[in-house]
Amino acid sequence: MNVKAKVAARNSLLRKLVNSNWGADPKTLRTTALALSYSTAEYSSAVWARSCHAKKVDAELNNACRIVTGQLRPTPLPLLYRTAGIAPPDIRRQTHGSTEKHNRGKRPKTPSV
Repeated sequence: MNVKAKVAARNSLLRKLVNSNWGADPKTLRTTALALSYSTAEYSSAVWARSCHAKKVDAELNNACRIVTGQLRPTPLPLLYRTAGIAPPDIRRQTHGSTEKHNRGKRPKTPSV
């Protein structure tokens, strides 16, 4: 199963949570979106950040942000992410990549067996 389909499945769970009485708190929705959708989409994102498939995953992350904020599709993406309090996907991937690069430089070299 590809990443886009996995994130779409998690977004549908998030949508069901929005429609229930006990999960409609904005903080809960944001935390749930970060835990379900974003963690799945950003797994090993340092490797595929520059892939042509990144835009397909971004579309599903945009949907997750729309679910969290309740804003409609015509809302500009910068405003959508600012309202949700989540950094845009390209910036998050770039940050993960630079963090991975920094951590890799700190690790001792392991000998090849």
